[in-house]
Amino acid sequence: MTKSREDAPAEGRAHPGRKPRVKAAAPGPAFQPAKETIARAAEALGGHERLAQWAREDAKNESVFWSSIYPKLIPVQLSGEGGGPVEHGVIVKFV
Repeated sequence: MTKSREDAPAEGRAHPGRKPRVKAAAPGPAFQPAKETIARAAEALGGHERLAQWAREDAKNESVFWSSIYPKLIPVQLSGEGGGPVEHGVIVKFV
C-alpha cells in the first residue's frame, strides 16, 4: 500500500519510531583547541619565568627542557639544494 502525502507527519514533527532532532549545544571549554588550552594553563602557572625557574631548580629539569621541550620549537623543514624540492631516488644493486 502506498502512503499518501496526508499520511506523512506534519512539517517539523518526527516520523513515528524516530527520535526527534536535538540541537547541539555551543562548544564549551572542552572543545577548545589543545594548544590554546595548554598555552593558557602555562601562563596561569607563571609562563616563561616559571618555566625558567623550574629548569634551574635541578639539572635533570634543565636536561628535559633542552632535550624535550625546546626542540618542539624548531621547525622541521626539508628542502633540497638551493631551497628546491628534495630529490630522491632508488638504487638497485644486483649482486
